[in-house]
Amino acid sequence: MKLEYFDINGRALLPRCLFAYTNTEFEDYRLSMPDFGAKKAQGAYKFGQVPVMYMDDGKQMTQSMAIARYIAATFKGPNGENLYPIHEDPMLAYKIDMVISNLEPLQKEWVNFTIPFVPGYKDKDEHFIKFICKTYPEYLSKMEERFSTNGGKYILGN
Repeated sequence: MKLEYFDINGRALLPRCLFAYTNTEFEDYRLSMPDFGAKKAQGAYKFGQVPVMYMDDGKQMTQSMAIARYIAATFKGPNGENLYPIHEDPMLAYKIDMVISNLEPLQKEWVNFTIPFVPGYKDKDEHFIKFICKTYPEYLSKMEERFSTNGGKYILGN
């Protein structure tokens, strides 16, 4: 498998972390902006964007969260655990999706101080301060509520 994205974490962070966590070998191909522009102009990407994951048979998978769910459903954790139990426990899979979806607003904000070609990056210091002082503490507070609701050890129970 090959994961193709820019030489930043951004939207490829979660798939990269899942590959590492599951000890799954993959090619981590880091694109430059000129390479991306050229490949995009050639129609290399289904939706004109990255990350893209290429399967060993050449099939192209798109959308970072869909890629992450695929990795989590396909590969086991280090103790043999299922990371995304879609067929074994659909309600738990729903709860996982709910928690993952809560990351989207965070991601929309952190790109403004981590990705130089995003328009908001010009005011990166202001975005970073707002994120650290307001957005992230609010998010963590909501996650703490989930921990306490589920017995305090894990976000979604045992």
